[in-house]
Amino acid sequence: RNGCVTGLAGRSSPAERVSMREATTSYLSDAPVGDLVTTASREPLLDEEHELALIRRFRQGDPEALERLLMSNLRVAVDEAIRNRGLGQSQRILVRRGITVLIEAARTYDPDLHGPFSRYAGQRVRSTLSADVSHA
Repeated sequence: RNGCVTGLAGRSSPAERVSMREATTSYLSDAPVGDLVTTASREPLLDEEHELALIRRFRQGDPEALERLLMSNLRVAVDEAIRNRGLGQSQRILVRRGITVLIEAARTYDPDLHGPFSRYAGQRVRSTLSADVSHA
């Protein structure tokens, strides 16, 4: 994993967790696209059981869980941004939007309705970025 993100979140207070979550998402949003492509390609995919455990931990306020979900599913945001580049918005803007959609997907995911998180998140990112470029 990319050293800039790993270990951002240790044992901390709720206020510190919020700032660490913001630091993680800020890093992902501000990193050069090339770095994100490299990071995304190195991150292993999670099985459904691990995804569910991370969703539970994230909803209990664990910023490491959100970080792990984002990093594991980052390839979806990056791949879709690459696929849609040149269609009215920059690749950087599309990656940032994809990351935002991944975070929202983690908040709204319901395993009883949506199947595996990675599939749900991927569908959300694809549909959002497609809609964004069609309106650009």
